[in-house]
Amino acid sequence: MTILYASPVFSDYRIPFYNKLNELFNGEFYIMYSPLRFEMEGLNNTLKKIPIQLKDIAYPYNDEKIFKIKKSSKQDFDKYYRIPYLQHFYKNLSRYNPKILITEGFFQWTPAVVLYAWLHRYPVFISYERTAHTERFAPFFKILERKFLDKFVTGYLVNGTETTNYLKSLNINPQKIHITGMSADSDGLKKGISSITQEIKVTMRSNLNINGEGITFLFSGQFIERKGIKYLLNAWIIHSQKYPSDHLILIGGGELLEPLKKEFENKKNIHFIGKILYDEVYKYYAISDVFIIPTLEDNWCLVVPEAMACGMPIACSKYNGGAIDLIKNKENGVIFDPLEQSSILDSLKFFHNKDLKTMGKHSIEIEEYFNTENCANRFFNIIRTYLNK
Repeated sequence: MTILYASPVFSDYRIPFYNKLNELFNGEFYIMYSPLRFEMEGLNNTLKKIPIQLKDIAYPYNDEKIFKIKKSSKQDFDKYYRIPYLQHFYKNLSRYNPKILITEGFFQWTPAVVLYAWLHRYPVFISYERTAHTERFAPFFKILERKFLDKFVTGYLVNGTETTNYLKSLNINPQKIHITGMSADSDGLKKGISSITQEIKVTMRSNLNINGEGITFLFSGQFIERKGIKYLLNAWIIHSQKYPSDHLILIGGGELLEPLKKEFENKKNIHFIGKILYDEVYKYYAISDVFIIPTLEDNWCLVVPEAMACGMPIACSKYNGGAIDLIKNKENGVIFDPLEQSSILDSLKFFHNKDLKTMGKHSIEIEEYFNTENCANRFFNIIRTYLNK
């Protein structure tokens, strides 16, 4: 029975996940995606990989147009509504005559996918990852739309606890909610880590003037307001006064990169690497000791399980939707509030005089539940259970 996942845009880490699902579904799993959205998100490198790494199971929907409407709320980090115009959508959707449909979120392609499923009496699942925190400014009309669409939805495939709790708050039947998890490319990262030589690591650290006396913290993500980097950097200046041998590596690009570099790059223990290819990220996991994410709002920061797969302890913002599922307090890291400077400072201080290798091993053990194979197997079993009813 053909399964179609309408996934408008996705990052590199989803490619192994989709390939595993196709294997589990015996070649009857397909993905429809939007090249326009990849271009809008700056994911051109991923877009080039799709025909090579996903081959015949992924096909592009090229007829989409997107209109941006500015939001009235000044508190929302996402300043625009993106309204899709889906020309020839059903023609593309029915390309392989799918009998089970999976879509993402409650908007964008979802209303059209749900209508198609209802007209054909096919089951439809929503892959969902939002939390009560990310949806705290959601307008009333969005809440009503979600409750209405739920009447036609077979089930929800969610990341973890926070998303489950949010859907329950919408009075969605808990029996329709299934935790599948969100997987990083654990295997690919581990292979990268194991392949990097000690010589390369020494050279990289030397180029950054990292002598290994202190702790090297790593941030990887977008340089945008939502990621809370400015709060981390302000706290780091104070932290450095007591721990001058510590270093902070920052990877990523975005609108705040140049302003923050201008303000902080004169500090010898802050290293702005800039945006790099996903395939190169593992090298920086390999030369760092602790991963830190000061996000002010995120569904499930994939960089956290990525770092965990690489054996790193984690300092994680409480506003990351995956924090309570991924961080076991003081076993593999700590959870902090990036809006409170003392909380950031306490989290940075915590890792001193700790057995970081043991904490890293705990990270690997916890992340294994959310690796590609296990997430794909849970996903597959949920669909299979429905088919066997």
